[in-house]
Amino acid sequence: MSSLRVSAAVLVLVIGCSKSTPQQTEGSLGEVSLASKLPAGVAPTDDVKTYDTRRTGCAGARHDAPIDIRVRWKAFTKDDAMYVASYSVEVVKPAPGVLVQLEKEPNIMDVKVASSPKMTATKVTLKCTSRPMGNLFEETMTVYIRADGLAANTPVW
Repeated sequence: MSSLRVSAAVLVLVIGCSKSTPQQTEGSLGEVSLASKLPAGVAPTDDVKTYDTRRTGCAGARHDAPIDIRVRWKAFTKDDAMYVASYSVEVVKPAPGVLVQLEKEPNIMDVKVASSPKMTATKVTLKCTSRPMGNLFEETMTVYIRADGLAANTPVW
């Protein structure tokens, strides 16, 4: 009878230890269209330009290796203004134990840069969570993208 208890205890221990912390995998986090956010009468033209940038961040509570993401966006010019039409985010290299979620509600800003046409910029926000030793740890990673192809970790206008 005691060997049965020992076997059950070992089985519980093995099952408990084999559970790994959820981790983000490589691949797409999604695409966000900004068509509904464009001014009335403005729609992407056939001459859409594509831009991309890579960023690292969200290293987790233990400051392990950060995630590596790629942000791609499409922009176009209409009349005297430049607009971001859509963007997508992809995890290129995940971080140990960190889950990443793309905030789907974009924050769009009008930007005026000296000697440039009026343009839009968009704040792309990622929410990162990890559970080191069972405690919840949350971080936010932000990338600002502009219709002229510039990307930055802080607003640059």
